Amino acid sequence: MRKYTDSERIQIFNLMEIVINEAKGGYADYAKTYAEHTVTAYYTDGDNGIYHQIPYVLSNLGHWRGPTAIAVKTELKSFL
Repeated sequence: MRKYTDSERIQIFNLMEIVINEAKGGYADYAKTYAEHTVTAYYTDGDNGIYHQIPYVLSNLGHWRGPTAIAVKTELKSFL
């Protein structure tokens, strides 16, 4: 399992905040719910919790379009 640095964790949490505030399209509400639970997953299961939340968020962002969506999804994928 991947270990994240403090700066990577902060960046992941920032990306999740963008998802919560800006994601649109079908299934975006599910993505937002998973994004909201990323911090809880971290406190419950450490980096493993974050690692497991990212795919759930990404799998529900397929209909979110635009430059912000592309940037956020690309960066989230880089943490897997």
